[in-house]
Amino acid sequence: MRVVVSIGPGQHGDFLLRELARRGTLKLSIRSWPYFQVESWSEDTASVLASNRWYRRVSWLSWAVWRRMPWLHRYQTPASWLSSLHDRMARRFVGDCDMFLGWAQVSLLSLREARQGGAIAVLEHPMVHITDWMATVREEYRRWGTEAARYPNLFPRQLVRRMTREYLEADYITVLSRFARDTFVEHGIDEKKLLCIPLGVDVDHFCP
Repeated sequence: MRVVVSIGPGQHGDFLLRELARRGTLKLSIRSWPYFQVESWSEDTASVLASNRWYRRVSWLSWAVWRRMPWLHRYQTPASWLSSLHDRMARRFVGDCDMFLGWAQVSLLSLREARQGGAIAVLEHPMVHITDWMATVREEYRRWGTEAARYPNLFPRQLVRRMTREYLEADYITVLSRFARDTFVEHGIDEKKLLCIPLGVDVDHFCP
C-alpha cells in the first residue's frame, strides 16, 4: 500500500504522517504551510522533493491585503483561492499511488486525479458537513448578538461549493464522530462511504 497525503487545515497531520511512515505505507506528504512542500518518505527517512517558497509569499500577501479591507471580512476570502492553488499544485504529485488521502478544502482536483489513476480517494474531513457548520455559526452569531459580517468564521461561498463537490468526488470520507457522520447522512451522503475515526490521544504527553 502506497499512500499520498495532502494536508490542509487541522492539527493532527503530523501524527498521521508519523503513523503511516512507521507502518511503511507513506509515499508522499504534501503541505502548503509555511510554504508548499512535498516530501518523499522511506521507512526511516524523509527528504524534500520539491518546495515553493513563493507560495508562502503569496499566502502572506493575500491575508495581509484582506486584513486591510474590512468590507471583505464577512468571509475568509483568501482561504478560497489559496485552497484552490494548493490543490492545483498538489495534483501533480498524486501520480502512482494506491490511496490518496486529502484534507477537505484543498483536495477537489487531487481526489479526481487519484480516482482516474485507479487509487482509492479518501477525504479527511475534521468537522461536520459544511452546510451544518455554516448554519451553526450563523445561529451562534445571532444568539450572542454579534454581527457576522465582522467576523471570519463563515466560509466563502466559493469554498463551500468546493467542499460539497469534494464529498461527491471522494470514495470515502473520514469524520471524527457519530454526530459528524449523521450530518452527512442528513444531507444525502451514503453512509457506506463515511468512516468514523475519532482522534486519538498522545498518551506520552497526556499522562497522569
